[in-house]
Amino acid sequence: MTRGFRGVVTRTTPSEVGARLAELGLAQQILRDALEAGLAAAALTTANHPPNFGGTSLWAEAVRGLRESLIPTGWHRDNAYNLPTVVRGDGKIAITVAAGDEGTGDANLHPSTSYKRGPVMAGKVAVNQHLPFEHLPVGYGDPDPNQPEATWILLHYREHDQLRCELSLPVTINKKGFVETWGERIILTPIDIDPARVRILDDEPVEPTIEIKRRA
Repeated sequence: MTRGFRGVVTRTTPSEVGARLAELGLAQQILRDALEAGLAAAALTTANHPPNFGGTSLWAEAVRGLRESLIPTGWHRDNAYNLPTVVRGDGKIAITVAAGDEGTGDANLHPSTSYKRGPVMAGKVAVNQHLPFEHLPVGYGDPDPNQPEATWILLHYREHDQLRCELSLPVTINKKGFVETWGERIILTPIDIDPARVRILDDEPVEPTIEIKRRA
């Protein structure tokens, strides 16, 4: 474990990555399998598809893959405000999927989201700011209504013939909607890509702006 840019905790070695994911009720293979399912869907993209079809397919299938692996173990899906997540049984951890920039999956760089996030994700990040980085208990317990959920992002970034990826906890997001800092980064093993099968991808859709107006 190292503390890097702005004090972020970064976990890179197989032993510490595995141990930390186990504390969260996860395994690296589950996360990588979800992204590989996304890549398989993206491989169906042709020049005749809409420009964002590949990125949308990767995102959607990765979300589905996470849910199908984790729901049988006690997690549940949540689509509140059009931000699809999978939530641990005790409600303390939620995971969403997003594309990152070139810093993703590289412990020596500082990543950000590749595209701006919407106001719903900004609200989740604001909640993360007030949680201690080591607040997440081992195992499962009864839901605590006074403990807000922490929302992690399964980030991915394609570089040539690899998909770099990490599971990270965003703690600040700038006015333009890009994540600026992370409380914790768990660097995953990259996924090999056949460039002949998977085209360069545009990003997944971003949750919409939601305006709430009072009734007259």
